[in-house]
Amino acid sequence: MRLEHLIAGTLSEQLHNDSEVKELVISGAINGADVTFLRSLCGCEGSKPCGHAPVLQVLDLSGARIVSGGFAEDARAVTGADEVGNYMFSQSRTLKAIFLPDGLIRIGSRAFFGCRELQEVRAGDSLSEIGEMAFMNCSSLASLTLGAHPMRIGRFAFGSCRQLTRITVTAPIPPMADPMAFCPGCRAQVPDDALDAYKADDVWGKFELVTEKTLAVEPEPEPEPESEVEEPEKQEKEPVSETDTQRNLELAKLIAAVEEAAQKMETKPDAWVETMVVQDRFSSTNGECAALLVSGTVCNLKNVPVRVEARLFHEDGSPLADTNQEYALPDGQVGVETTIYPKFDRSQFSRIVLRLPYTEFHLGGRPETLEWQVAFFAGGKQVGEIKHCSYQWAGISCARITSFRLESGNGPSGSYLDGVVSFKLNNSAGKSGNCVLFLFYEDGKPVKDRNGSFCSIDGQVCSSAMFSTKYASALFSDFRLRLPLSEFHLDGVKAKLKLIVQVFVDNRALATSVPIIINWNH
Repeated sequence: MRLEHLIAGTLSEQLHNDSEVKELVISGAINGADVTFLRSLCGCEGSKPCGHAPVLQVLDLSGARIVSGGFAEDARAVTGADEVGNYMFSQSRTLKAIFLPDGLIRIGSRAFFGCRELQEVRAGDSLSEIGEMAFMNCSSLASLTLGAHPMRIGRFAFGSCRQLTRITVTAPIPPMADPMAFCPGCRAQVPDDALDAYKADDVWGKFELVTEKTLAVEPEPEPEPESEVEEPEKQEKEPVSETDTQRNLELAKLIAAVEEAAQKMETKPDAWVETMVVQDRFSSTNGECAALLVSGTVCNLKNVPVRVEARLFHEDGSPLADTNQEYALPDGQVGVETTIYPKFDRSQFSRIVLRLPYTEFHLGGRPETLEWQVAFFAGGKQVGEIKHCSYQWAGISCARITSFRLESGNGPSGSYLDGVVSFKLNNSAGKSGNCVLFLFYEDGKPVKDRNGSFCSIDGQVCSSAMFSTKYASALFSDFRLRLPLSEFHLDGVKAKLKLIVQVFVDNRALATSVPIIINWNH
C-alpha cells in the first residue's frame, strides 16, 4: 500500500480500515503519533495492540521525513528531526525489510534491537551515525546498504548478526566503525576507487572486500564433465597448517568474545539521557531558578534507587566552585541532584526537574557561557554516559528567602504582627527594591483593604519596606514588615489566613516565601 504526501500525525486515520497491510510505502512527514501507530503495526516491544495481530513486514520510508512533535504514548516513539530514536522499533515481531528515509541523519541506540525477522536494511546518503547495538540480535539480517555520507558506527551496532554477509557501502571514505560493531566473516562491496582505503582500515580491512569490477569478472563455475563412475582413489587429506589453525582459533575466540559481550550488554545496568532543556526564571520557594528538565531511560535497575546528578562548569571546562555549601556536591562543585526509583527492567522518565537558584551561581553580574553535565549513578557507580548541555548565564538579578517567621506585639497604635524575613540578593549592585508581606485567605483569595493605608496598588492588604544595596551580593537579616491587626479588616470574622513574603527588584518578583497559615479570631 502506498501513502503519498502524508501530513504528520494522520497515519492512523489514513490506515483506519487497512491496518492489516503487509507492505507500506510512505512519502511525506511522520511524527511521534505516526511512529506510535507504526510500532503497533509491526509488533514492537511495549506497543499497544492495533485490533489484530501485527502483520507489517515491509516498511518503505525512503520518501518520508521524520519530524519532531506529535503525541507519543511511549518514550520510544518520541521523534526528533531526521532521526530514528533509541528503541524506536526494537523487538519488532514482523518487520522483514526497512528502507529508511533518504534524509535520515541518525539511528539511535538499540533502535532495531532484537528484530529477529528483519532481513534487509537500506539507508540513504545522509546517514552519519548508527548508535550502539542499533541492530544487535537481528539474527536474520542478511543485507545492509549504507550511503555515501561519512559515518560513525557504534559498538555492537550489528552484534550477533551472524547472517549479515552482504554489505554494500557507497562512501568513498570507510565509515568509522567500532572494532566490535560487526560479527566476523562479513563481505562488503565498496566503491572501485576506494578499495585500497578500505583495505587499509583496521575494521573494514578484515572483511572480504569486493567491488563492482571484481564482481563483474568473477568466472562462473564450469559444470564438471560427465564421466564413467569409477571407484575414487583414496587421497590423503592435506594437513592443516599451523597458520590456518591459529587463524581459526583467533576467529573462534573473537566470535565468543562478541557474543559474551553482547550478553553482558543486554543485562548490565545502563542509563542514558534522552533530552535536556534549561528553563530560565523557573519559580520556586528558593526564588527564581534555572531549571534543568531531563528525560531519560534506565535499564536493569528495577527497584534500585538511581541518583541523577547535574554539575555546572565554566566554558573552559573548569568546575564552578561553590562558596556557601548550600548547593554543592561533595567535592565542592556547584551542582544539584535528585533520586529516581525505576519500577521496571526498563523505565522511562519523561520529566526529571533539577532546580538551581540563581543566587547559587556565584558569578556576580557578568554574563558567561556555562555547561551543564548530567549523569546517572547507582550503588555509588556511574551508569551510562555523561550528557552535556550549554547554558548562557545572563547575570540576572536574583534573590532567595532564607527564613521567614511571624512575631506579634503591642505598640502605641495597638497590636501588630511582624513578618521577620532574611533574604539573599545577588547581581543587584546599585539597585533598590521592595520586600512585601501579603495577606491572603487560606484558599488564595487576597484580603481586600478598606482605607488605603496598608495596601498594594490593586487594593490587597500588605506591608512593604524598601531596601537598596551597593554590592553584587548582599544578605539582609531579620528584615521587619509590620502589619497592624486593625488593618486586617476582619473584625468579628473567624478565618484561616495565609501570609506570604515576596522580594521585588525592578518591579519583578525575584523570590517568594513558603506561606505561613494563622487562625484569625479577633
